[in-house]
Amino acid sequence: MAGSSGNAIQIGKKPLKDLISGTRRQQSSFGRVSLPIPPERLQAEDTVKEMSLDMYIQATRNAFDIDGRYHGILMNHLTSHLPFIGRNGSIPGNWLDHLVRFTLEVFPSEAQISGVPVDEYLNPHQWQKTTQNFLSMILNN
Repeated sequence: MAGSSGNAIQIGKKPLKDLISGTRRQQSSFGRVSLPIPPERLQAEDTVKEMSLDMYIQATRNAFDIDGRYHGILMNHLTSHLPFIGRNGSIPGNWLDHLVRFTLEVFPSEAQISGVPVDEYLNPHQWQKTTQNFLSMILNN
C-alpha cells in the first residue's frame, strides 16, 4: 500500500502536460467538426497543462468550495482515467474537455456551476459551454 501512495504523490506533482497525451494539439473537435480555438481558450489550455494534477484538483476544490475529502477521490478518479484523456472518441472536444468531463463525473449531483446543476452540464449539447464555465471558475478563483 505504501508504494501505491508514493506513486500517487509522484503523479500528483507532475504537470498535466506530462500525464496527458495530446496536450500539444491546438485543435478542438466538437461533433467531429474541427473548430478553431479562441485565444482565451488557448490561454486556459496553456495554464491548465502547466498545472500539476494536485494543483488542478486544489483549484477545482477551491472553485466549488468542496472539502478536502474530495482531493483523494478526484486524484484516484483522474489518475485511473489519464490513459483515456485526449483519446476518448465518445467525448467531444480535446484533452481539456475530457479532463473537465472526468472531473465533473466525481461531483455530487447537488454541486452547481454558475447556478446550474452538474448533471445538466454533463449533457453533450452543453459541452463547449460547460468546459468554458468550468475553466473560468478554476482559473479565476
